[in-house]
Amino acid sequence: MTYDDARLAIPPFYCPIEGGRHPEAKAVEQLCTEWIDAFGFCRNEAERTWLLATRSADFCARFAPASTAEGLLVYALWVYWAFAFDDAFCDEGPMSHDPGAFGIYAGEVQRVWETSLSAVAAPPLSTDPYKAALCDIGRRTRVLSTATQQRRLIDNHRRWLFGVQWQIGNRAAGQTPDLNGYLGMRLGSCAGALTIGWTEIANGVEVPPEEMDSAAVQALTEMAGTIAAMDNDRHSLPKDVHRNLADQNFATVVARAHSLPLERAVGEAVAIRDRIMLRFLELRDHIQPVAGPALRQYLDDLGHAIRGNADWGMRVTRYHNHASRAEVPELLYNEDPIDWADEPASRRADPLPYPTLSWWWDDLQV
Repeated sequence: MTYDDARLAIPPFYCPIEGGRHPEAKAVEQLCTEWIDAFGFCRNEAERTWLLATRSADFCARFAPASTAEGLLVYALWVYWAFAFDDAFCDEGPMSHDPGAFGIYAGEVQRVWETSLSAVAAPPLSTDPYKAALCDIGRRTRVLSTATQQRRLIDNHRRWLFGVQWQIGNRAAGQTPDLNGYLGMRLGSCAGALTIGWTEIANGVEVPPEEMDSAAVQALTEMAGTIAAMDNDRHSLPKDVHRNLADQNFATVVARAHSLPLERAVGEAVAIRDRIMLRFLELRDHIQPVAGPALRQYLDDLGHAIRGNADWGMRVTRYHNHASRAEVPELLYNEDPIDWADEPASRRADPLPYPTLSWWWDDLQV
């Protein structure tokens, strides 16, 4: 699949949510760089530079702008690790086309995560640098989190790895899923609930289970993760097309589902995304007045996650450099003001016709 990048004009983002950014982002970035170098899971200078180019400390600082410094650090360490893992095993590399091999390795990684969070006497570090680094993150997280938060992290980590294996299974079969299948898969593979769930630990505040586990809050969490995933697909589409990695980009799935040229499918994908954004804002405004203080902060950070992810994604090298992973990229960071859309691409308020997410429009309560 090849397209002229000039024809893939990416529309501006609709996001009527104020952003924020933790003031310690730069200091945390330096600590994360030292940690990455200490564990050595980047095999060469190109991998290291691509990983630093994610600016993951800035990413987390936008998701949890009111977090503690210690919480922001462990959050950023995990996000740097997750980007490294994603690049090495999920999107590229031999396991990215072998669901069986990935499933075995993912199971081993998941068990390292579970034991490092759960063991009072820390287990020994693995000789595998990815597992060793994750074990260190687990040890640090255990000190800052409650048992309930640890269980949420474990469950959402498993959901992420399963979603990635589902995606790799599609790729191995040469299969582009239909929209309902894609959206169900992407809820896991984007690590939305997991990445957003870290804000609880970064803030040092636990949302009570009776609130967090409610259908309304789970729907809001899924919506925020889905919007961010769709935004990431929008950021990366020109690069994915350039590098022949667009087989499961949301715009590509829309194009095939509706037999549209890709440049027209981008507009349809944005309209779907904006309908979810409007439902997110509506439901969040409905829930906030009855939410306890911890849930109110979590709901605020769901909004920060959507806005921060879009802000960050429009600025970092990761999405806007077409070089291969074997090349050392120039570390760019766009400091220019962002142009935002004044209006959504669609104001339709009826549920989207995809069973995996149409329940978000039900009458949901906390």
